[in-house]
Amino acid sequence: MAKPSLPGAKRRGRPPQNPWVTALSLAQTVSDQYALTEAEQSLAFKTALVLRRGAIIVELGVMYGRTAIILASAAKLTGAHYHGIDNFKMGSSLAEVEANLTKLDLQGQIHRGDTYTIRWSKPIDYLLIDAGHDEMNMRQDTARWLPLINPGGLVLFHAYNPDIDFTDPHFPVKRYADERTLGWTQIAYIPNLLIKQKPLT
Repeated sequence: MAKPSLPGAKRRGRPPQNPWVTALSLAQTVSDQYALTEAEQSLAFKTALVLRRGAIIVELGVMYGRTAIILASAAKLTGAHYHGIDNFKMGSSLAEVEANLTKLDLQGQIHRGDTYTIRWSKPIDYLLIDAGHDEMNMRQDTARWLPLINPGGLVLFHAYNPDIDFTDPHFPVKRYADERTLGWTQIAYIPNLLIKQKPLT
């Protein structure tokens, strides 16, 4: 007869793996083309872990889905809901990303369409802007999506650099991040990734 375990007793065997290490190992099963760097993914993952159950995560620009796996892994831990939006015109496909999420036992909804025209009206709590970094895309994505962020919600701008000028191809990221989040709180910044929080009121 098996000896009953006592409350609080430690089970023998391998220690539980760090959630970030688990998420990264899953993400590394797919292509890293156009993906966030490991440092950027780590910051995005850790930031997503503060979300409440039922929170809505939206990623603009999914590509092969490496960051989708990172964010869906965080959502699985917190009870949030992940959504990714991409027109899939640069080599990957909606079916491929969906299959990868399913294979890795992750939940998420992938939507095919242009980020600035796709039908969406739900309030969101966590927004990663990483679709087109040009003038048109950044102007339209920030106009469309920033108002949908709930008070206290987070926005992540990929390819953000505070030190560039208008001659840099990623200048629209800096321009619209700066102009359209005035008064928002900067939560974190590492090279190429800015995170800001929308005011509560």
